[in-house]
Amino acid sequence: MHRTAVSEIRRTGVNCSYVKRIVLGILAWSAVAHADAPAQLTLEPGALFVQLDLELNMAKGAVAKPFSIAPDASYGVMKDLTLSLIHSTFGTTGFRGGTGDGLCVTGTSNGCAHLYNNVGGEALYSLAEGDAPIAAVLGLYSLNLDQSFVDLKVGLKTKFTAGAFALLFNPSIYFGLNDRAAMTPNVDQLYLPVGLTYKISQPLTVGVGSGIKGPANDFTKFGKAWSVPLGVNAVVTINPAIAVGAAFTFGKLVGAPALSDATPSQTGEDFRAIHVWLNYTQL
Repeated sequence: MHRTAVSEIRRTGVNCSYVKRIVLGILAWSAVAHADAPAQLTLEPGALFVQLDLELNMAKGAVAKPFSIAPDASYGVMKDLTLSLIHSTFGTTGFRGGTGDGLCVTGTSNGCAHLYNNVGGEALYSLAEGDAPIAAVLGLYSLNLDQSFVDLKVGLKTKFTAGAFALLFNPSIYFGLNDRAAMTPNVDQLYLPVGLTYKISQPLTVGVGSGIKGPANDFTKFGKAWSVPLGVNAVVTINPAIAVGAAFTFGKLVGAPALSDATPSQTGEDFRAIHVWLNYTQL
């Protein structure tokens, strides 16, 4: 097809290298655009995806307290089904900005609830493909190993693509399966993260993330302790197998009076974090 187009230019007498470059450029652009079109959110059978998150607290007066290393791993079992082992804040909730999950290396005196905290297993099942793929999420987590909490996760992953833009909305709810009446109860949690990304060039994508999160016991307590994060991020795709990313996030920029009236304040620009991550995909 490419040779035919160039031969036609020559046959008609338009023997111009500039026109030739334009034609080849359009064909190359079309191929790249087609390759970037999202197919589905699950992995191909036999594919492996690993993400290593470094989560660094940057809150005022508590820099690097804590610092945690949180690996996630996913495997494509079949075309529509992917299984994952999750530790990271982002993998768990869809939000950036949290710290202390996975392997928390700074100790209990420097912000770690436990040396190893937060682990879960998820199944991701594809419901729709194309430019608006949707997948259902079902998982079992221990969000707090120190208190032996066990939670059931139910949610969705979505990605709506239009040209260089992509809108992500990954709602989920965690149902506490034990210790619901304990002194520190294992309450239900609702997470509604939303993200917007823009592909500046083939290797570079930038984005912004926000949403709302909070406890949702009987859907009546959400208004008493909700919070809204806000962050920016960038991802550089080095090759089809490797990508690196970074995010700066205000983890609780605004929140309900039950949080913001506390002393010291539990919301505002003083609560911030940096996440850096490395992705590896083996197809």
